[in-house]
This record gives sequence, C-alpha cells and structure tokens, in this order.
Amino acid sequence: MTIKDVKIEIPPAVQHFVVMQLGQSPLDALSTVESDAELLKQAAGKGAVWVKRRKPNGQMAKLARLRDLNETVLDGSELFANINLDVLAANVDAPTLMAQHKNYSFWFKPRGVLSQGSKWGDHTAMPFLVSAALERTTHLVHRLDRNACGIMVLAHTRPAVKELTALFAKRKVQKQYQVIVSGVWDKDLPHRCEEPLDDRSALTIVESAKPIDDGQQSQLQVQLHTGRKHQIRQHLASLGHPVMGDFRYGDKNSNKPLALMATELKFDCPFSDQNVQCSVPEALRELL
Repeated sequence: MTIKDVKIEIPPAVQHFVVMQLGQSPLDALSTVESDAELLKQAAGKGAVWVKRRKPNGQMAKLARLRDLNETVLDGSELFANINLDVLAANVDAPTLMAQHKNYSFWFKPRGVLSQGSKWGDHTAMPFLVSAALERTTHLVHRLDRNACGIMVLAHTRPAVKELTALFAKRKVQKQYQVIVSGVWDKDLPHRCEEPLDDRSALTIVESAKPIDDGQQSQLQVQLHTGRKHQIRQHLASLGHPVMGDFRYGDKNSNKPLALMATELKFDCPFSDQNVQCSVPEALRELL
C-alpha cells in the first residue's frame, strides 16, 4: 500500500448535547459523549462550549459560553459542545490598541479577525482578543468585515454598550474608509451612491479618488453613512469599480487580500461631550 492509497478521514464539525446529572461537573457530563478531555477543555477555552443553566427556582437561564468545565453547574442544566477542528486550530494576528478611554477603547483590527464569534468559538474575534489583552470585560458595538482591516471601537462597560450602540444606530458616528478599486474612477466627486441594499436605504459617498498602479486601479476615500452588510463592497461593485481582492462582488478567482480599510471613527463622547477621533496612522495605511 502506498501513501496515496491511504485515505485521511477529516472529522466533520460535531455538536454534542448533554443534560447535567446530579454530582457531575461539566467535564464529567461531556465526557459521556466526547472522550478527549483535552479537546473539550480547549473547546471551552476558545468559546465553543455553551450552557443553559438551571436556576435554583427551576427556570432555565439564557444560553451562555462556558469556559471552565470544572465550574459548579446545577443538575438539569443543558450543555452544548460545538467541535469544529478547523475553527479551533485557527490563529490570527493580534489587534493593536490605538487609544483607550475609561468606558471604551479603539483598536486596529487585522484582516482575518472576526468582529464577533460564532457557536463554534470566539477566540479569533475582537471581543475575546481585546478582553484578554486588557483583562477587562469587552463588548462589541459595531462590525467590520472579517477580510477588511481598520479601526474599531469596543465597549468595556454596560453604559458604554448602550450609548455607543445608540450613536451608531442614529448615524452619529463619522466613518471614513480607504479603498482600492479596479479601474480608473470616472465619476464626479463627491459621488453619492444611494442604491438600497436588502430593501433598506443605504448611503455611501466617495469623497476623493486618485489613480494608482499605472492607472489600473484607483484609491478612494469613502464616507459610510449607513451600515448595511458589505455596503461599500456592494455599492462600488455596482458602479463598475469592485474592491480589489473582493472575491464575492468582484474577481471570483482573486486570492489577494481585500483592499478595504476603516481609517477613521469620529463621534461626540456620550460621557464627556467632547469630540473623540481615532485615525489609522500613515504607516498602517500602507498595509492596504
């Protein structure tokens, strides 16, 4: 038998479910469906194990991540272990702290880092990475595409979650992006694109453009006034200038990184009433 004859079995993603029994630890309970204790501990630490706790009054709490499998959990509680080996093995570059305030902080998110985790884990997501770096509770208040990079603001207190989320919802946050697109920009500036996305209003304004790469591409400065999914990418593609590296709305065979960077966030701080601004320095902008 040659090496080519050997078939390598890749385990699929698995979702385990068990109900806690009296006297069991979460690790004991999950060991009845998954014998690899180290894998279970790794999955828990990376946010892939969830618990719906039974309260002393018999009611069930909301589903939450369970990171410590030796934690005391009442019998009758429900455990979910979502094991995906590819997700658990994933690694990403660490985000960079740009500015820190009492209730929130600004970070540069590298490409590949998620804004938010999934049921399969959250160790490659911004809240987990920032929380670990600062040793502070961290909450997501807005999103940036996984394949994009740039400035994000994260909250560290419940009042900050409420206030910052409201600022984004009310469109009181100025969001600037630097984008490289295919072709020479041939439209008036500033250019407003108001094509609805998913039956909802959307507004993207291209403020400036300059040709680069011997005229094969253009570097744009873009203001985002709404926050629809993939808004900049969809709008620019609809104008005939897809973002470079965008395999979804542009070149389907592209293996280049997405040339989209969130370069600036600006808003009036809800705690001090002072205008707060965080921008990506020129050295980092060259990463685009």
